[in-house]
Amino acid sequence: MPLMSTLCFDFGNGFVEIAVKIDLLDGLGAELRRHLGDTPPKVVLISDSNVQPLYGAAAIDSLHRAGFPVCEYTLAAGETSKSWSTVGEVFQVLADHQVGRDAVIVALGG
Repeated sequence: MPLMSTLCFDFGNGFVEIAVKIDLLDGLGAELRRHLGDTPPKVVLISDSNVQPLYGAAAIDSLHRAGFPVCEYTLAAGETSKSWSTVGEVFQVLADHQVGRDAVIVALGG
C-alpha cells in the first residue's frame, strides 16, 4: 500500500486537509471516494505539460471509474509557470468551470 501523509490547516473557518501519497495513480478515484463518500464533488486535475501526457489519462480514468466529474488544467512546465500570473490562470479555470467550495483539487506531479 502506498505511503500517505496528511497535512491539516485551520484557516479559522474550517479545516483544509491535504493528503500526499506516492504511487497512487490507478487507485486515485477509489482513494478519494473512500474519503469523500457517496456524493462525488467535481475534481480539478492540475498538472504540467511534462507530467500530464505521461499520467493524465490514467488519473482521469481512475477518477471517472469512481464516478467523479473531472475538469483539468495543464500549465507549462518549468520555473516560469511558478508565478502569480499562473495562479490567476488557475483561478480563471476554476471560475470558468463553476468550481465550488466542495470541489477537490488534485495536483498531479512527477
